[in-house]
Amino acid sequence: MTGNNINLNAQNTLLNQSGDITAVNNLKLKAKTIANIASEQTITKGTNITQSVGSASNLQGGNVNINAQDITNTASNITANNLDITANNLNIATQQNTTDLKAGGGDNYSNSQSTKHQGSNLKVTGDLNISADNINIQGSKVALIMPI
Repeated sequence: MTGNNINLNAQNTLLNQSGDITAVNNLKLKAKTIANIASEQTITKGTNITQSVGSASNLQGGNVNINAQDITNTASNITANNLDITANNLNIATQQNTTDLKAGGGDNYSNSQSTKHQGSNLKVTGDLNISADNINIQGSKVALIMPI
């Protein structure tokens, strides 16, 4: 979804899963619950490799205002000139992506698994204001980028 100004109001839940919402000027989101989350997909390659991967969601705008009781940003991105977040509970978290490799047979059987965490990114070039009763940021980047 793209526009000059975007204003989304939901009575209950506003879910952006692996989507892009981009406003040139103002992006305003309001709901009881707002979730900006990556989708999770399991990919099987033959019989020996299983991989779980996510595709990030993106919120972007000049001025971004997010207001909800509960806000979750999982393995996704919020980019703004100015960002205002107001919530009771704010959770900025990672998503676990795993790869499971099975090879060989009999006495030469091998099974290995690797896990990576895809973090969230908040990038702001102007003012960042977060007001919440509870703030949880895990394995993610919150960056205030000053212009040169």
